[in-house]
Amino acid sequence: DKVRGFVRGISHESNMLHEMFDPVTTDWRSSILKFKNKNVDCLFIEVRSNSLPILLKQFEENNFHPSIFTNSYSFTQTAIMSSPANQISKIIYSANYTESNDSSGFFKKYKDQYGKDATDFAAEAYEFVRMLSGPIHECLDDTVCMQEKMSKINEVASSLGSLTVNQNKEIQLTKYQLFRVVNGESMEIH
Repeated sequence: DKVRGFVRGISHESNMLHEMFDPVTTDWRSSILKFKNKNVDCLFIEVRSNSLPILLKQFEENNFHPSIFTNSYSFTQTAIMSSPANQISKIIYSANYTESNDSSGFFKKYKDQYGKDATDFAAEAYEFVRMLSGPIHECLDDTVCMQEKMSKINEVASSLGSLTVNQNKEIQLTKYQLFRVVNGESMEIH
């Protein structure tokens, strides 16, 4: 769904290449060669955050400097500090939007429990489980009941903004934030 959304967002461009790879891969040189041969100027990349610096180093070694779009799964402060600066400056990444008035109290509860701020992925897991707990409790192992209940989930308030189950039966967030790295710090793009 992320890839489809990315492609829809740049519909005036052509989707020239779609490449999947083993999640433990750390050698993307053959993919980079394909991207360069196709003259790709922007990529949507989702790799593990500890692999992103390796990927960006291989981009640098191969003199490949596309615009890069990714998300907070791939992009962390450690990735910023461990990657070539001129590659980092080409990245725009998304993160889940967090409501300033956290109606579920998740962020405060998390900080109280663990002594640190929750990541957007921790909030996402919490909110998804919270949202699905009612249908699971009501339907138990009745899959038809579960599908019906899930298809009616629309605009549920959460600490991440409104949650909806889309036509592909995937939980969808209606808000997100975009960031770019400026002088080693993540800055929100407005």
